[in-house]
Amino acid sequence: MERICANCGAKSDEDTSFCTKCGVQYLTPEGQQFKIANEHLKSHSPAKATPTQVRYVQKPVNFFQLLSALIFIFGLGLVGYSVYLFSIAGQPTPTANQTSTPIIVSASQIIGDYANNEVSADQKYKNYYLEISGIVQSINKDLFNDPYIVIAPNKQTFNGIECSFNQDQEGELANLNAGQSITVEGIGNGYVLNSVMVKNCSIIQNSSSSQ
Repeated sequence: MERICANCGAKSDEDTSFCTKCGVQYLTPEGQQFKIANEHLKSHSPAKATPTQVRYVQKPVNFFQLLSALIFIFGLGLVGYSVYLFSIAGQPTPTANQTSTPIIVSASQIIGDYANNEVSADQKYKNYYLEISGIVQSINKDLFNDPYIVIAPNKQTFNGIECSFNQDQEGELANLNAGQSITVEGIGNGYVLNSVMVKNCSIIQNSSSSQ
């Protein structure tokens, strides 16, 4: 029986171990099975992973998370202010150290004094009768439904003077408008959240009543 060379196709005798033409060794049946099994494993082995370049992609800004953080910060400020209002709600109404002529001061001066040195400004204004002139920045109500106005040197000023009134004075405050000149009298009550606080206020003069 002849053997056929798998490499070159030449025929050789059955007892020949090597091809007489190309010299390739003939495989035994066991060797042939090993070759087939080895080729099978190679064909089914996973391909070697090639290294890939790592790319660092900047994560886009999550505007929802940013907005949530801003709302949270604003909420903390509102809670702090609410705690302050509740803390002073049960306190007695401040009484003035002087019952004579009030201290006449402009909105810009008292705001500047508190911004420069709160301790010194408290010694000058807290629990004293004050007469303050400025511009109406806003007309509002607090958490207890008590009316108050914010006075500032001008409408663009961020810091202001919070002047609190009694509820029976709402009719008078209803006639005010933001931007008009006004003079109020009240008792200095310190400095909270960058605002000068004045209690028990009354309107001495405003631009509409002076005309």
